[in-house]
Amino acid sequence: MIAQFKDQIIKFALYVAGFQIGLTLILYILGPEYMAQFWVGILAFLVSIGIVVWGILQTRGSQDGFISFKEAFTIGFLVLFLAGLAGALFNVLLYTVIDPELAVQVKEITIERTVGMMENFGASETEIDEAVQNIQKQDFGLKQQLTGLGWSIPINAILALIIAAFTKKNRPEFFED
Repeated sequence: MIAQFKDQIIKFALYVAGFQIGLTLILYILGPEYMAQFWVGILAFLVSIGIVVWGILQTRGSQDGFISFKEAFTIGFLVLFLAGLAGALFNVLLYTVIDPELAVQVKEITIERTVGMMENFGASETEIDEAVQNIQKQDFGLKQQLTGLGWSIPINAILALIIAAFTKKNRPEFFED
């Protein structure tokens, strides 16, 4: 089944990865303060999901308007996984080869914003210190990216299940080709 949809999976994984990498590059050019914005993650998530849905619907259209749950899930999951893999590899390249100082800058900005937000919510000094220490421990290297990719697998599976539930359209039993 995967071989049947290989071209669609690769095409839409490249669309998602291209969007995410392109967005990262634009934010990199604008400055590290933009890379630490919460809304950026939400935007990347929503557009990526939109591209996956578009890919599944396009595939469904090429099959007389029908796609099984299993097919929709498989396409959605593999698109998300492959795009995540490409994004992780790009991030390793960006943070370790292209601009190793970027990780330090993004951490500093994240710490500033986290402390400000936690103070506004009335967090204790101990809680703030613990949050800062956790941020300082973050690494942007290969190990961290692969760990993130590993954690994304069940999340991507859940997203693909939800998307497949909404995009599937079973072929009627007596459908004539």
